[in-house]
Amino acid sequence: EQERRQEIAQELLDLDEITVGVCKQFLGSQTPKAKEKLMCAILLKMKQRGLMKSRWHSVTCVPFVDIDKDPSPPDQLNIFEPFALLGIAPAEIALEETAIWHWLTRALGREDPRKIEWLCCYFGKKLQQPHRKIMKFLVLYSTITGSGKTSMRYFCEALFDASKCLFCDTVGEFLGDENSELLNRLWVFLDDIEKCKKSGADKLKSKITSTTFRLKKLYENRVTMPSYVDLIATSNELNPVFL
Repeated sequence: EQERRQEIAQELLDLDEITVGVCKQFLGSQTPKAKEKLMCAILLKMKQRGLMKSRWHSVTCVPFVDIDKDPSPPDQLNIFEPFALLGIAPAEIALEETAIWHWLTRALGREDPRKIEWLCCYFGKKLQQPHRKIMKFLVLYSTITGSGKTSMRYFCEALFDASKCLFCDTVGEFLGDENSELLNRLWVFLDDIEKCKKSGADKLKSKITSTTFRLKKLYENRVTMPSYVDLIATSNELNPVFL
């Protein structure tokens, strides 16, 4: 019996590929129980043994340049989600006759040519070069509630995709420890910024110009990741505490 098992074992070693099912059939009751292993450890070992020469050596999250061009190297995996509207052919429309243009030029721009041009450049730059932070904090101010300040959120979700936008009811929600939702985001909307306290306002200032952030998932260590987030807030007061 022992000699027969040795012969079968030798036949298995001569095979090009040995499947798990064949090994279990050969070992029978002596099959060891499965053990959990980290995928990153397996991939690292394969990379060190030269088994992943044509694969990726690391992971990054960089927005596409000019909407559809991946700026990352071919041997680096880019996990940034492409724009949802990319596959839709552009249609020729009379932009100045649309409700969006009316909202942008009158409600936001107040029919001021300088403000209208600034807003068009603001969103145009972020759409064409999302890998660059604008580093400007846009605050939509109006003492009247329900005047359309929060409409900016839905405008950006339609233009950039909802997966690129994050809405926070409070500043504390944005500055919380568990911030994995910031990955893959281009915009963060803060509602009613006048309720922000001075301690939160001081922390908020560094987020405007910082090009990195410390990603923290539950039960995991922090990881430094690039930040492409620009902030837009709404306010019912002319001079919130952070200003």
